[in-house]
Amino acid sequence: MQNGDEYHHPFFKLIKLSLFPLLINFMGLNHKKGKDMSLEALDQLQEKVQKMLEANALLQMEIEEFKEKNIVLEEKMNAISAQQKDLVDENNELKQEKTVWQNRLNSLLGKMDDI
Repeated sequence: MQNGDEYHHPFFKLIKLSLFPLLINFMGLNHKKGKDMSLEALDQLQEKVQKMLEANALLQMEIEEFKEKNIVLEEKMNAISAQQKDLVDENNELKQEKTVWQNRLNSLLGKMDDI
């Protein structure tokens, strides 16, 4: 990501949407109901942050797995493409050979008709 783009990532938007109400709640409780309530809100906030970090780590691992699978599939696709090219080349050679044999046969049949 380019500088400044890292906070536009969907993960950070999710954090913003999920944590913003808790932050507002924490700030409001700090003034209204005392430290016990604000600690509870802070604990909730910390728990949400931890869950989001864990979810992000799992998603990153899943991305890495998909990248590895993609590499394997690309290798298989390249091998199949090479096989296909070889088969097309062989098919063209066989068609040419068939044409040569047909011409020879027609020539021989023409000579037999002359006899």
